[in-house]
Amino acid sequence: MKLSRHAKNEMRLYGISAEDVEATVADPVSRQADERGNARLSGQSGDGRSILVVVARDDPGFVITVFPRS
Repeated sequence: MKLSRHAKNEMRLYGISAEDVEATVADPVSRQADERGNARLSGQSGDGRSILVVVARDDPGFVITVFPRS
């Protein structure tokens, strides 16, 4: 799994671990597509917060961004 610079910065900002992102990509709670066709994967962080992981349409191993869901 590759992380964009933006994804890494968001993970640091919100305290989301790489393990949380990997778990969400491997087994998302839900899966949707955005207007560009990128996968929007819902999951949970280790401390129980809901997170959203956006994965590139043309490269499913590339995480574009990660952030907590409100």
